[in-house]
Amino acid sequence: MTERLTTLAQHFIRDSIAPGATVLDATMGNGHDTLFLARCVGDAGRVLALDRQADAVQSTNARLVSAGLRDRAQLIRGDHATIEQDLPQPCPPLAAIMFNLGYLPGGDKQVTTAATSTLHGIRFALGHLSPSGRMTCMAYRGHDSGPEEANAVASLLQALAYERFTVTHKKAPANGPVLWMVKRNER
Repeated sequence: MTERLTTLAQHFIRDSIAPGATVLDATMGNGHDTLFLARCVGDAGRVLALDRQADAVQSTNARLVSAGLRDRAQLIRGDHATIEQDLPQPCPPLAAIMFNLGYLPGGDKQVTTAATSTLHGIRFALGHLSPSGRMTCMAYRGHDSGPEEANAVASLLQALAYERFTVTHKKAPANGPVLWMVKRNER
């Protein structure tokens, strides 16, 4: 189910990215979404990729270098709690945003995203989402604070004004991941 949700997330996001767009991978992890986004934005586009762990930045850098796409991404060691200081200012309009919540696959499972800072990061990112832009948020509920974080994200996203955003979600069984897909309606 996880693979299917990650594929669904990429298909949903791909439709909002025109060549030359600026996009955000808000949790770069091992760089899979950063690489996907770098392919989507083309030579004139830019991926802002954020993660608080040095291992994530190194892994993502290696993945981009291997694919010959390193010049399309700005890798930022930062945190959702300080996202407004960590991203370039002024923050450009973002055509697409991807969040993957939980812990770094293959990393220290005690280092996880947390509800309070995640909600701050999502609010900031949504404030910069372009008209017709899209955001995905995948929450992995299998770690200690995962269910609490997933519930907090669900509450935030379900409360979005329907005239400004369309929100849908898909859920894996039991403690599997939940994928939220958010589309900003044109204004």
